[in-house]
Amino acid sequence: MHYMLDLETIGTSSSAVVTSLAIVNIEDPREFINIEGISIDDQTAQGSRIDGGTLQWWSRQDNALFQKQLAGDVPLQTVITETAKFLNSYQTIWAKGASFDFPILKHMLGALPQHPLNHWGKLRDFRTMYNMYPNKSLKPVREGSAHDALSDAKYQAEHLMEIINYYDLKLR
Repeated sequence: MHYMLDLETIGTSSSAVVTSLAIVNIEDPREFINIEGISIDDQTAQGSRIDGGTLQWWSRQDNALFQKQLAGDVPLQTVITETAKFLNSYQTIWAKGASFDFPILKHMLGALPQHPLNHWGKLRDFRTMYNMYPNKSLKPVREGSAHDALSDAKYQAEHLMEIINYYDLKLR
């Protein structure tokens, strides 16, 4: 199984606070996990940080979207448990920018011994794929808004499948 990961954060370092997380099955986007409103307090207590520049960037986005990023009450332990249940170490996980989402999620999952990011051979970078196959006509119509984790993950999963199908590639 292949999954697309997207995070919304208040920072860009590996210890950034995560406000929402979505993981979508690339071949069946009806299968997904979407966790919004992750507790900022729980994460800062664990050592995650808020970046002032990213917070300012969010403040210049749609106000409802900005407020949604700050309204976090889902306990971090719930996020870790639900993410671990959804994935296992044998899944292949894609992200748009492997150097961004994966280190942040790995930090958030912390000391979870069997989390899916412990297997480096199962991590894929969607940004590399779409730069290798830049056919602009393959971009699907976006549903939902940008900077919404679930909307972004579904869009990226659909875009990846468009590239794979057009070029007759195989997911391995």
